[in-house]
Amino acid sequence: MKHAFAAIIAASLLTLPATASADHHDEATEAAPDRWDGFSARGNEPFWSATISADTIEFEHLGVFTATAARESERPVRDGTLLTGPISAVGGDVPPQNAQGRALMMLVEDRHCSDSMAGLPFPKTVRIILADSYFEGCGGTTEEVMRDGEFTVANIGGEAVPEGVEQSIRFDGEGGIFGAGGCNRYRGSYELSDGLTIGAVSSTRMACPGPRMQWESRLFDAFRQTISFEIAEDGTLTLFSESGPLLTATR
Repeated sequence: MKHAFAAIIAASLLTLPATASADHHDEATEAAPDRWDGFSARGNEPFWSATISADTIEFEHLGVFTATAARESERPVRDGTLLTGPISAVGGDVPPQNAQGRALMMLVEDRHCSDSMAGLPFPKTVRIILADSYFEGCGGTTEEVMRDGEFTVANIGGEAVPEGVEQSIRFDGEGGIFGAGGCNRYRGSYELSDGLTIGAVSSTRMACPGPRMQWESRLFDAFRQTISFEIAEDGTLTLFSESGPLLTATR
């Protein structure tokens, strides 16, 4: 994996003109909003985390070592951004030998990532080389993926939503869920932990003819049963109960 990471960086840099490289502290960068300040990433097995600030990249290999690198430069690469800087401090139980002064390389790819344990979606894939160690995981927040547009419900319980029954789901990224139930507009709350829990929803009280009310009841029942979810790279949302998929919705 480490060799694949190096190959990605080499191929990416070769596709860019030399002017693409820019020092993090030049005037243009300092004048523009810093989109990486506060960005965080994490990975499993091995468990690690990294946080970017205005001047540093703080890295922790859980229970093994910590490292601080100066955030010296960043440059666009193919499908992402490469941040690099010299390691200024290391600590912990088993710090990597001869790490201080060597470069930390952090590649943030604009590619969907799913947590390997909880299955939660994240907007970025992150790869890190620190001394002779390689780490891979996810970056950004799940809320960024959830609030990115409206989902149109395609099927519930494996049965396609009939034509004329308009159902939608939107997450506000701050614990709120709302949309069209098929007849009425609804609003409720959700909670993220190791999965997804959707609280009770309230809705308008309009009565509708045909199957629209029945499908609305099926949608709200699916919400009550939801324990987890996934958002695929193509934007398809799937809600799951303990026994399997409840519904799918597309962007």
